[in-house]
Amino acid sequence: MLNKWQIIGNLGTEPDSRVLEDGTVVTNLSVATARYWTDADGDKQSATEWIQVVTFGRLAENCGKYLTTGRQIYVEGRYQLDIHDRDDGTTGYYPKLIAHQVIFLGGNPENRLFDEAANNPAAEPEREPRRKKATQKSRR
Repeated sequence: MLNKWQIIGNLGTEPDSRVLEDGTVVTNLSVATARYWTDADGDKQSATEWIQVVTFGRLAENCGKYLTTGRQIYVEGRYQLDIHDRDDGTTGYYPKLIAHQVIFLGGNPENRLFDEAANNPAAEPEREPRRKKATQKSRR
């Protein structure tokens, strides 16, 4: 089975960080995504969807520290639906994306990739190792 979400959007509010009793940092993000289409009459239409994103650990620390309202990000993670009984007796459904990876896009020439698996900023792209210059041996 596969449960994978990928979104690109802009932060609608400042990140909301907190520390759990066990010391785990949690940061909640509200991300706006947009879609565009042309209706049957030929008029251009658009809609904004708000997606709640939850990050944990080092990923959460970095999101809380470096992200600000309006920043464009790429998020990859899994879908989770929380269901709660409301005070008025109705049931509330709260979908969210549990992030495993966040890439900071646009606005900063030093875009950073933060990956939960690595639990720290991703390394520079791999480069081929430097080769030693061949030295010419003198012939006698």
